[in-house]
Amino acid sequence: MKYIMAYNPSSSGFSYHQNNRHMALIDFYTREIGAVDIKELQRVTRLLHGIGMFVTWCLFFPISVFIVRFLKHTNNYLRIHRTIQLLGGISISSFGAAAIATMANNVKSPHAWICVCVGTSFRRFS
Repeated sequence: MKYIMAYNPSSSGFSYHQNNRHMALIDFYTREIGAVDIKELQRVTRLLHGIGMFVTWCLFFPISVFIVRFLKHTNNYLRIHRTIQLLGGISISSFGAAAIATMANNVKSPHAWICVCVGTSFRRFS
């Protein structure tokens, strides 16, 4: 079983832990504890973030625009368009949250600021 621990060494109360995150594998059957490389998990999470955002921005949204523009002669074109847009919005939110969770100092990154601006405008106009 994976055990995730986060703590703030400068506070005895409930507070944000900054970059003090650890993960360990605990086998309750054999009573063994093993270390897990959290940097590798962060790399995999960021890779999945990149792949997910590429699929969303380069496939879901253009296909949705194509459907609403050129397939108006079908009966369900608007339902398909809305479904793909909803799927894209959900994937942007989840992949964005996953990427922000792996960043130690997420407010100073230009990529994070672009994400906040685009994400806010996307939610406002959709």
